[in-house]
Amino acid sequence: MKYNIQNYKFFKSYRFPIYEGDKVNAEVITFERENVKHNNVRIDSINLAGLNFICNQKYSVGELVKIEIKTNRIFNNWDFELTGRIIRSFIYCEDVTKTMYGVTITPNSQTKVLKYFLKDFLSHYNNSKLRDKL
Repeated sequence: MKYNIQNYKFFKSYRFPIYEGDKVNAEVITFERENVKHNNVRIDSINLAGLNFICNQKYSVGELVKIEIKTNRIFNNWDFELTGRIIRSFIYCEDVTKTMYGVTITPNSQTKVLKYFLKDFLSHYNNSKLRDKL
């Protein structure tokens, strides 16, 4: 009940989709369970206030996590981390063994870096991809 309003705002916000071909990798580390680290994570979508990630590790709603984001491109590689709280989770429809989690990013958690990352990320979208998504 505590996260219902945050979940609704998160649901209504637009996040830019990230595909496997975009070469964006992530690791999720939880603070509350002896720094459990999980590196088989795929970022599904992201914006300045939150992100969705998919993995088969189980996390609890309300859990505080650190997300390390890395890109693997020839130019403009990114390597930064964000902190946030998991506010929603549901079964990933394409693979029922995985779960999709929604994370609200803590304000001032690398906000400038995230803003530049999103600008750079969008500059690599081709026009047809932008039209389809926007």
